[in-house]
Amino acid sequence: MKNTRFRIKDVKLKKRNIFLIFIFLSCSSLILHLQSLTASVFADQNLAVSATVPPHASDFQFNFSSDGQTSVHQDTTLSYTITYGAQQSAGVPTTTTIVANFSTGTAPNASHVLDYVIGSATNAYNSTQPVVDLANKTITWTISNLPAGTTDQAVTFQLRTNSNYTGPKPVNFTILAHMNNQYLTLPDQTVSQSYQFQANTGSSNSSTVTPTPPSTSTPTPSPILSSGITGVSFPSISSSNATIQVNTSHPSKLTVEYGTSPNSLSHTVTTNSFHTSSIVTLDNLEADTTYYFRIYTKDASGHITTSEIFTFRTAKKSQIPQSVNGIAVISSNGQVILSQALSSPAGFVLLPTNTDYDITVSLSRSVEITSLEALVQAGSPLTTVSFVQKQPGVYSAHLSTLTSGTYQIFIRSTDNNGNVIEQQFANLKIIDPLAVYEKSSGNPITNARIYLTYYDTKTNSYRPLSSELFGTILNPSYTDSVGKINILLPPGKYRVEAGALFYDSQSLDFTLGPGTGQEFPKIYLTKDPFNLLSLLIYLKDLFIDGAAYALQMLHSLAAAVGLFNISAVIITGSFALLSSLLFTLKSHMSLKHLPIFLAFSVDLFLKKHKQNYLFGHIRDEDTNPLSRVRIEIEDTKTKNIIMHTTTHKLGKFYLPNTFPDDVTVIITKEGYKPYVLSITPSTQISDIGLQIVLEKGTPHHSSVFSSFIAGVEEGWGMLFETFLVFSLLLEGLFFLLYGFEKVLPFFVVSFLNINLWLFYLHERTRKPLI
Repeated sequence: MKNTRFRIKDVKLKKRNIFLIFIFLSCSSLILHLQSLTASVFADQNLAVSATVPPHASDFQFNFSSDGQTSVHQDTTLSYTITYGAQQSAGVPTTTTIVANFSTGTAPNASHVLDYVIGSATNAYNSTQPVVDLANKTITWTISNLPAGTTDQAVTFQLRTNSNYTGPKPVNFTILAHMNNQYLTLPDQTVSQSYQFQANTGSSNSSTVTPTPPSTSTPTPSPILSSGITGVSFPSISSSNATIQVNTSHPSKLTVEYGTSPNSLSHTVTTNSFHTSSIVTLDNLEADTTYYFRIYTKDASGHITTSEIFTFRTAKKSQIPQSVNGIAVISSNGQVILSQALSSPAGFVLLPTNTDYDITVSLSRSVEITSLEALVQAGSPLTTVSFVQKQPGVYSAHLSTLTSGTYQIFIRSTDNNGNVIEQQFANLKIIDPLAVYEKSSGNPITNARIYLTYYDTKTNSYRPLSSELFGTILNPSYTDSVGKINILLPPGKYRVEAGALFYDSQSLDFTLGPGTGQEFPKIYLTKDPFNLLSLLIYLKDLFIDGAAYALQMLHSLAAAVGLFNISAVIITGSFALLSSLLFTLKSHMSLKHLPIFLAFSVDLFLKKHKQNYLFGHIRDEDTNPLSRVRIEIEDTKTKNIIMHTTTHKLGKFYLPNTFPDDVTVIITKEGYKPYVLSITPSTQISDIGLQIVLEKGTPHHSSVFSSFIAGVEEGWGMLFETFLVFSLLLEGLFFLLYGFEKVLPFFVVSFLNINLWLFYLHERTRKPLI
C-alpha cells in the first residue's frame, strides 16, 4: 500500500476555515467537560437550583360584601365581610395588608353619619388583630405571613348610622376595602349605600351602642369581647400627651396598654375606680409619632373585656394651646339663646325636642385651625357635627335636638400642628314641648288654645308674652295634630291658660330651668260639651284672638313700607278680580264666555252684529228665561261637536257665526225636551236672534246639595255691586297714594266689570219680540 501524505495544499483549505474548525473542536471539548463536572457535583452533593416568579393578581382571593341593606335610617347596624386568601399558585407566602375605609358619608351639615361599632372587627389569619383609626375612620389588618394555599379567610366588622344629620336629604356613602402585599395591590372593592333620617321614630341621639356580636365565617374567631366598651374618643392630643375617654355600659376599671408598635404595647396606665365614663392620660409621648393602644375593662363582678387595637398620632413639637379664643352664639329660628366667650364658664341652654338650632363661632385672627367640631354628649359623645367656615374666622354648625335630657356642648378644635383640645361652653337641657291631652282618654287635643304669661320680677306680676320680648312667639298659640305646641322660652317662671272647644279651661304655673321638674307641663282638660259658659268663653277668646292677629298684621305691614305696598296692591287686585268672579255668579256666565258676551254687546251697540253671531233667547212655555241651557254646535257631515256654550241668567246665548258648512244646533236642559235645528251658511239670523221655546219633559228634581250650592251662588252673586263699588273706592285711594301707573291694571279690570254690568243690564231691559 502506498503511503500518502496529507497536505493542506492538497485539499486546498483556506486558513480561515481551519481556524473555525479549531474553535468548534475546543468548545465541544469544554462543554463535555462542564457536563461531566456538573453531573459529578450533583451526584456528590445533591444540590438544587431554582428561580422565584412573582405572583399575579389572579393568585389571590379578595371580595367585599355587606348584609344587603342599601337604604337605611338612623341607629341601624350594618355588617360587612371581607373574604381573602392566597391560591396555591401564588407560590410564596405574602405580607398582606387589608384596610376597610368608612370615611365617606358626609352629610350636608358636614357631619359623618357612620360610627364604628366597638368590638365588631374580628381577627384575621393567624390571630392578627385589627387596628382601628377613629380619626381617619379606617380598620387595618396586617397579616405578616399568609401562606400560599390559604383561601376562604374572612374578617367582619360593623358600622352604625347615627343622628348627626337630621335633614331631609338622603346621604349616599361608599365603604371601601383595600388589599395589597409586597408584590402587588389588588383593585379596591366597594359597597354603596344610602342614609335617610326618619323623624318620629323614638330613637335616641346616641350614635354608639352596645354592639351585637357579629356572625362570621372566619376560621380564626376573634377573642375580642368588648361589649362593655361603648365609645372611645380623644378629648385632647398634644406633642407629649394624649387624653383618651372611654365609655362603658357598666361601671368599670380600665387598663390601657400602649406603645409605638401594635406588636409591642409596653406601657400601661390603670384607673382605680369604677366609672361608666373614664379619662385616661398618656404622658411622656414622642412628638409626631403614631401610637397604638388596647383597652381592658373590669366591672364590679370581675368580668374582663378586651378591645381591639386603636391608634392615634401625636402633634408636632409645638406649644400646647390651653383654649381657643373666640365667641360662640347659639340661636334657633333667628332667636339668640346664648352668646358668650369660649373661655367663659359654661352657660345654660334650654331647647324643646325636635328643634333645629345653630352654633356660630367667631375665632380671633391669631387662631389657626384645620378642623372645628361641635360635640353634644351626656357622658359620651352622642352627636358630632363639623363646623363649616362661612367667612374667615367665622364657623357655623347646624344641629337638631331629639331626645329629652341633660347634655353638654363642647367645641373640639385641631390646629395646624395636630394639637386637639376640647372645651365645654354650654350645658344643654332638652325638654318635651308643652302638650294638651284629654283627661279621660289621654288622647291629644288638636287646636287647643294656649295663652302664656311670664312672671315679671320688677312688678311682681304676670305679664303676657309678646314678640318684642320673646322673639317670634305667637301668643296665644294653638296645639298641632298631636296636641303639642313647639315654643322656645328662656328660663323663668310662667303661667299657661289652656282651653279648647267643649272642654273646661285650666290654668297652671310652671318654671323652666336646669332643675328637676322645671320643664313644660302636660295639661289635661276635662271634656264638658254642655258647659255653656265654657263655650261662650272660648268664642270670646276666639274673637279677641282674631282681632289681635288682624291688628298685629296691620302693625307689621305698617312697619315694613315695601311689604305694606305689596299687600295694598294685592288687596286692590283681589277685590277687582273677585268682582269679576261674582259677576259670573250673578249672571250665570262662565269666565271663558265673558269675552264673547263683551264682543257681542259692543257689536250690538254699533249695530254690527248681523250674521256675525249665532245668538238667541231660550224660554219655557210660560215665557220664563231658562238659565244654563246647553247649546252644542254639531258639524252635519262629521257629527263632531265643534262649539258649545250655555245660556246666562236671562236665557240668552252668544256664539261666533264662523261655520263654513251646515251645522246642527242641539239644545238640551234637564227637565225639558231636546230642541234641534239646522243652520246653513245661507240662513239669515234676525236682529233679535233665535227665539226658542223648550217644552217640558221628564220632571227633574234637584238634590239638597245642588239646591244649597245654587243658593250660595245666588247669595254671593248679590254682592257683586258691593264689591265693585268697594274696589273702585280702594283704587281711588291707592291712586292717590301710589299714582296712576301702579293702579292702572286694576282700573282696567274694574272698567271691564262696569261694562259687563252695564251690558248685562241692557240685555235685561231689551225685550225680545215674541
